[in-house]
Amino acid sequence: MLVVSVIASLPGCGGDGPSAPVGVNDVRKACEIRQSWKLATSDKCISCQSAAPLADCGCEAFKEYAAKCLQPEEALKSEPSCTDQVEICVKTCVLTDCDCIDKCYVQAEACRRVAGGRDGCVAEVCAPYCN
Repeated sequence: MLVVSVIASLPGCGGDGPSAPVGVNDVRKACEIRQSWKLATSDKCISCQSAAPLADCGCEAFKEYAAKCLQPEEALKSEPSCTDQVEICVKTCVLTDCDCIDKCYVQAEACRRVAGGRDGCVAEVCAPYCN
């Protein structure tokens, strides 16, 4: 079962990333995009979702998408309403269970907004590897 925690599975190892693509900027819409992916369980798709929001490690395997969504990931980490409780809730959801993910943000609207930036960016950056 592929869960949101795959996004945080690769360690970052330095440097700021380039400006992030805007994407759909919405948690639910990003989830709906993931639902349409035909190659969601492919290694390249999973690697992209993991590496896009993290600092570029200089790894050849991730060069196409590493750190592309670092800025929205950093915004998410600095948003006070993005608590451990919200993060744990989201990580227990399957990446394509939009209702589950949506419910995690019911009491954290500010977190939902910044998570939408990160999720939308990842959906846009990874679409070529996941469709």
